[in-house]
Amino acid sequence: MCNLSEGVLRQGIQLGEARGEQRGIHIGGEESDLRNIQNLMNSSGWTIEKVMDMLAVPAEKRPAYAAKLRKQ
Repeated sequence: MCNLSEGVLRQGIQLGEARGEQRGIHIGGEESDLRNIQNLMNSSGWTIEKVMDMLAVPAEKRPAYAAKLRKQ
């Protein structure tokens, strides 16, 4: 393989790894948020709205989190 091809391949691999890492962080963070919401609801008896207020969950994430927790 020529040097140009090797460079392009290396850049592609690095980009793929960076994207995968960011996706893993996003998914892991979401799972952690959902687990924390559920645990706090179970231990406190608070509503999902109050728990998300207490945890300062951003407004744009609340509908998706509520839907996922309803499915569980």
